[in-house]
Amino acid sequence: MFSYIFLPKGILSKKSIFRPISSYNRGFFSNIEITQIVTELVMIFTKKSRDRMSLYFVNSFRQLLLLKLQRIVFFTLFLISFVGVAQDISINDPVPVAEGNSGPTTLTFTVTISESPLIDLTVDYSTVGGDSPSGTLTFLALTATLSQPVVVTTTGDTVPETDEAVTVTLANASINGNITKASGSSSFTNDDPYSATITATDALAAEDPLDAGQYTVSLDVPAEGDLTINYTINASSTATAGDDYTALTGTVVILDTQSSATIALTPINDTDVEGDETVVVDLATGTGYDVGTPGSATVTISSEDLPPDPVATITATDALAAEDPLDAGQYTVSLDVPAEGDLTINYTINASST
Repeated sequence: MFSYIFLPKGILSKKSIFRPISSYNRGFFSNIEITQIVTELVMIFTKKSRDRMSLYFVNSFRQLLLLKLQRIVFFTLFLISFVGVAQDISINDPVPVAEGNSGPTTLTFTVTISESPLIDLTVDYSTVGGDSPSGTLTFLALTATLSQPVVVTTTGDTVPETDEAVTVTLANASINGNITKASGSSSFTNDDPYSATITATDALAAEDPLDAGQYTVSLDVPAEGDLTINYTINASSTATAGDDYTALTGTVVILDTQSSATIALTPINDTDVEGDETVVVDLATGTGYDVGTPGSATVTISSEDLPPDPVATITATDALAAEDPLDAGQYTVSLDVPAEGDLTINYTINASST
């Protein structure tokens, strides 16, 4: 085998260039093909001019290049026929699953291919949420199994919390795979309700000067996400919404990470003569919580509007008295309205008395 190839450059001289064959071969020609080229070039060089030798070299190179291109096309067609058309790969969105109160709970995603592959098909998966599994699924050549599960696990508890989102993502499919739906989503749902209670943290309200009362609704643990608590006004309340106090909405929101929220009771000042009145608030059922104890609280509204002083009168209901036999006379003191509480009435003896 020849170690060097002679390439004339310009006029042949002592500075003609010799280069190792390895400097021209980058794995494109086989050793046999290189030997044929060198052999033919040496034979031509001894018989023909340098110019004709260069032309012959170019023609030979083109012929070999064409042969290589033909081989590449043939190999590509062979590869396509062997591997087959790429199979579609997708993942579903399973129905959410309650997390449970203890032990492991699983959520199963399903990865599906459109047809059985001619060669093994692989695809990677990764997970966010749950125990975050990751790995590679393999569908064997000519398999009849077109679906495989990805199982995500969490541990149940009795702590109220938000739903736990889970996402599984497909990536890096083999050459015969085409990912058409790369992500599947679902969740482990919370099945542990909060316990809500209510107290009157300011149980006394007044019309004038205005002093609002306050209820506080509390949870046993801080909320994960905003939580709406429902309530109603108990029929035993003596105050009337819109007349004695500003009507309440019937709901209060405990914000994310908080464990309580307040309800303000604002009295309406009027001139009605009335006694103390009450507003009794009861917690009502709703989503994500249970009503605990206490579930009811009372705020009392006081009024500054007092009735006028009652009018007192006196009459002699027994106007005749006698010494002997003894017979007592009697005066009766009366009010125009019943007394609210004990009332002391003063009197004197008129100087005209004989």
